[in-house]
Amino acid sequence: MSNQSVSTLLDVQNLVTRFYTEDGTVYAVNDVSFSLNSGESMAIVGESACGKSVSMLSILRLIPTPPGRIEAGKVFFKGRDLFSLSQSQMRDIRGSEIALILQDPMTSLNPVLSIKRQITEVIKRHLQLSNNEAVKLAIEMLTVVGLPDPIHRSTKNCGYVCRHNCRDDNNPKSVQEYKSPIYARTSPVLANHSKQY
Repeated sequence: MSNQSVSTLLDVQNLVTRFYTEDGTVYAVNDVSFSLNSGESMAIVGESACGKSVSMLSILRLIPTPPGRIEAGKVFFKGRDLFSLSQSQMRDIRGSEIALILQDPMTSLNPVLSIKRQITEVIKRHLQLSNNEAVKLAIEMLTVVGLPDPIHRSTKNCGYVCRHNCRDDNNPKSVQEYKSPIYARTSPVLANHSKQY
């Protein structure tokens, strides 16, 4: 446990991440420090390729190794040192307590796996539901975000859905407004089910 205040949700101290490539060393994150208290919001801003995403990936220990490596720093989340946890412990925290929503929603799902498989994998991992319960919740989440025909489309990969999500199957010439990525509006649904089960 860190000596941080109980209200400190996230405390990043002197984070340094490097990538070692054939062309040389990329100094992606250099001595980044910040803290975020419970109930606060923070924006990490900067020019393209300045290290924003790599900083967040480093916090979650999602840097591909090799070529990347977290060289220095500490990250405390709710007082726990994330860099001292096992991979299994990190998987328990990722997605249930702390998560990263990348800026490009088109790369958030694996294009070759069904949407149902990818959503239910997370649900079963964090909510300990049966496969049938997880499928039911996945369909409910797809319905909440307005995906047309969620039962049918959940069995398709995200490439299929991306090609077909704006088309009304009854009128191929029409275009439906479809603004929300799948993950953007599902939190209330997950919150209700985590209390229920």
